[in-house]
Amino acid sequence: MGNIRAGFPMRFGTRVAPGKTISNVLRCLVPLIAFAATCVASPELTLKTTTEAAEKGVHFQMWIEIEAKENTRQILISPIAPDGFTIEPLGRTETETKEHITTIDELSAGSTVAIPFRVTPPDLWGRPKGGAKESRYSTREPKEFRFNISYTIDKDSSPTRESRVLSKTLPYTTALGIYLAAGMFGVLLGHIVKITSQDREKIIGSFGAQDRIWRRLLTIGGHLFGVRITALVTLIVVGFGALLVMGKDGLPVSSWHQAIALGVGLGVLADEQVLAKIKG
Repeated sequence: MGNIRAGFPMRFGTRVAPGKTISNVLRCLVPLIAFAATCVASPELTLKTTTEAAEKGVHFQMWIEIEAKENTRQILISPIAPDGFTIEPLGRTETETKEHITTIDELSAGSTVAIPFRVTPPDLWGRPKGGAKESRYSTREPKEFRFNISYTIDKDSSPTRESRVLSKTLPYTTALGIYLAAGMFGVLLGHIVKITSQDREKIIGSFGAQDRIWRRLLTIGGHLFGVRITALVTLIVVGFGALLVMGKDGLPVSSWHQAIALGVGLGVLADEQVLAKIKG
């Protein structure tokens, strides 16, 4: 080890001159520096939305943020909407819209711009905006929104054309009003199922004692809604509150028939002792 001098790298036990080492390093760095000089920094693209779920009959906004790293021009944005939806760019002075394509002439390096779009789902009856209904537009599967974006980057004297796709998937649900109405109908059905199961013998006995159909219907209605009217009103109030709480941060179901099933569960599983305490 005594023949190794400080500052002289060794390679497999062979002494290498410092000048040759520096030359080798520079020989490796020069191609890397040349490659970095020719690289083009693509703009940073971000797709955002004002909601976490697309609700039937309620429009919302999506917007694209573009941060230019280099001088960027001829920016074209073309939205692709799910079946039954429409995506319309909102007017801005920096952009032009023609045939559903938004155009931005130029962004200088370091500039940032946000381009908003209005998204309109089908209405409460499933009809798309400005067109005839062609499908049920099911709420069972989520909807994917895509945007084709192309642009030209100017780097020195060699422009580069690039294309990218931004996409976002959102769950598609029924409207809040339909959810509450269907849920409360389910609560009422759950109450009927529960009472008829508990008072089955009483209802059958009273039903058989009447000879007219309308009297039999009145007897059943009295058992379902008259005898326990106080508990029913309490159940309706509590069920409505429960549906509101569950839909605070987004509807827990996507369709009206699922809302009915949820309401039936609330009506059947409601504890009468708990309702009595709330009532008292």
